[in-house]
Amino acid sequence: MKLRQFLLIILLILLGLQFIYGQDTPKAKLIDAVRVINNDNLLTRIDNLKMLLSDTDKSYIVINSEENDQFYKYKMERRILKCSELSSQLKNKVFVLFDNSKNENLTEFWQVPDGATIPRAADTPQNFVLSKNQKETLIHSTSFENEYCHLHFDLEFYSKLLSANPNLIGKIKIFAKNQKQALNTVFKLSQTLIKNFFIPKAQLKISYTLANNLNYQDYWLVPKKKNH
Repeated sequence: MKLRQFLLIILLILLGLQFIYGQDTPKAKLIDAVRVINNDNLLTRIDNLKMLLSDTDKSYIVINSEENDQFYKYKMERRILKCSELSSQLKNKVFVLFDNSKNENLTEFWQVPDGATIPRAADTPQNFVLSKNQKETLIHSTSFENEYCHLHFDLEFYSKLLSANPNLIGKIKIFAKNQKQALNTVFKLSQTLIKNFFIPKAQLKISYTLANNLNYQDYWLVPKKKNH
């Protein structure tokens, strides 16, 4: 009798294991991979995500770059997040991971069902430290903001880059219709970056140009000149 009970228990355990492991485990699916991203093909991919993701799915977007170029990754991340904001369907459903396993500018779009393992990625900590060889670069121009997938830019992001890279200068060029407007913009930017985000005054260079019918700002990162 005891033997029959023992065998019955073993049988029930085996049936339970078969039920558990016999179920299909959800898997992440690579939807697309692209090397060059512009407004049009990014918007197309965001629209594709809206159609493919179920209510419980999420999308993980994995960004690789040549020579582990962190600045490229930050730019791509913020463009992708800005573009995904255009759809309420994707709210809290799109996540970006930085990877360094591929030495190329490659962005992968993954569909991740509920319960699936997120895609493999060496998720690089976002410490905002850029290459010591970072060249003079235009990060953002407010004149670009009429584009639908422009960089998601704010002064907090700009200040994080400057704080993490004291070898770089934040150069801001203001284009304004008149001097009053220009000086007001200089004051507001200086107050915010220096007082709110604690950027040293010596790390900023703000200038302005008066021009009819123009009202925008260019934000640059510029290497400090080396003392000889």
